[in-house]
Amino acid sequence: MVVKGVVLCLWFVFLGITTATLESFPNSTRSTIRKRRQSSLECTLPPQLENGRWLVTEADVKPGDKVDFNSIIRLECHEGYQLYPDIRLQICDSYWNEKNLPTCKKRCPPFYSTATTTLTCKDINNEAVPCDKAVNGTYLTYKCNEYHEIPPGGSNILYCDDGVWDFQKPICQPICGKKVKVGEATALLWGGRQANDFEFPWVIAVFKISGTGYENICGGTLISRTVVITAAHCVTDTYGNALDQNKFQVAAGKVYNAFGDKRDVHAQYRKVSSKIDKLALV
Repeated sequence: MVVKGVVLCLWFVFLGITTATLESFPNSTRSTIRKRRQSSLECTLPPQLENGRWLVTEADVKPGDKVDFNSIIRLECHEGYQLYPDIRLQICDSYWNEKNLPTCKKRCPPFYSTATTTLTCKDINNEAVPCDKAVNGTYLTYKCNEYHEIPPGGSNILYCDDGVWDFQKPICQPICGKKVKVGEATALLWGGRQANDFEFPWVIAVFKISGTGYENICGGTLISRTVVITAAHCVTDTYGNALDQNKFQVAAGKVYNAFGDKRDVHAQYRKVSSKIDKLALV
């Protein structure tokens, strides 16, 4: 009996100590265990990136070394290469896998939207990406803005293949009037029709000073960005002498006849810089 009593006393003492230990930290036992597990976690550094490199913050390490939990690894690529996916900071945690780090892919020449083009780029996973960071597998599509079109033989879809686009850069050229199919043209001197607004954008209005304003005296044809051709009598006097060029202005994109008509929201006016026979240079 004496022996049994001693055993029971020891068992209760042991149980009491154990229980007391658990109850002393009722809310911290789990977090303490987790902290110990995390502090023991290490990550193995991979080989250096091809066409780039990784760096560990405040550490002098090399491939194959192990780094502590929560260490930050920074990735960067050489000039002309783009990190894909573009996630530059990696953290050593329970999800670490050195085999699944981003890679450096050769970047295609950058393209940007312009006043005449609107660009959209999507990567191999059909995710939108900036067109100045396109890598292998990226598709670029673009559309032309108002009054512009893709030149004949052009394409509005480009593909980035190992740093090279498979087609020339996005180009949209001005739409110069309505294209008429063979057999649809109609003589305007007989059996013609009323032209639609902006159907013939090369048609220019020639204005001459009259009193305190300008009067529309003739029409002209725009044959380049700076040259308008018009009839000789529009810019000469009765005797065929050339008139002062400062007396004239030309206007493109007009629908209404009056000079400066506010309804002509697309009109562009220019002074005449010089005249060569029947040519008015603007």
